[in-house]
Amino acid sequence: MAPKEAKPVLSDVDTSKKQLASRLSVAAQSMRQCATFVESVAQTVAKLPLDADSIEALQELLGDAPIKIGKRKARDDDGDGTKRKRVTKPKDPNAPKRPASAYILFQNEVRAKLKEQNPELPQSELLSLIGRRWTSMSQQEKEVSMPLFHIDNVLLCHVSLEIYI
Repeated sequence: MAPKEAKPVLSDVDTSKKQLASRLSVAAQSMRQCATFVESVAQTVAKLPLDADSIEALQELLGDAPIKIGKRKARDDDGDGTKRKRVTKPKDPNAPKRPASAYILFQNEVRAKLKEQNPELPQSELLSLIGRRWTSMSQQEKEVSMPLFHIDNVLLCHVSLEIYI
């Protein structure tokens, strides 16, 4: 008698994969059947004459069927075709301004010098030149040139708050 060939043992993962695939195909088939049914109902309803009695009968039949709500952007409109504007708080004109950043203070200091050296340079190129100069500076150079700016900012902030309060 010839020896029997051993059947390959499927691992649990392979078994699970096969079960998942078969169940997904069953679910897909069910969804296709539902889609076909819905299409046939839609065609039947489209053929019906729409008078008040048939509309009431359909509404009673549907009962509390869920109503599809559109996307959030579509719901934001007020019904007149325009979108709702976001409500913003009015700004207090007496509120203190934020202190200028170190870069803005550096820019204000250097702009006049560079404008004298390059009077024909447009404002946009002048600002990009200042930006390149700022980025090329090391952190130590920035910190050495900024103590007065930081003191000014602290004083400005403190005085503004005292006046405001």
